[in-house]
Amino acid sequence: MAAQGARRTGALQEITFPAKADATEVRDIMSDYCGVLRSGKALEIASGLLEALAINNPAAALSLKIVEAALERKDSVGSHMRVEFSMEKAA
Repeated sequence: MAAQGARRTGALQEITFPAKADATEVRDIMSDYCGVLRSGKALEIASGLLEALAINNPAAALSLKIVEAALERKDSVGSHMRVEFSMEKAA
């Protein structure tokens, strides 16, 4: 309920929201370059592609963080399998 003595003045201001980001391109990049079997080269490509999208796309920003973390890991553990590094080295 409005406070006593308060008046409405003018029309309501229209609020516009940015268009919803399309996740298709992000999904394709992650599928092509950051799947179960990963290579440093593929992760670098994914990083470059996602950087441009991450500015206006929350899914791309999150995916970029996943790719950056995958690049930091130099071993294969669980479902993170770097083709350059064998599972035996991680044990």
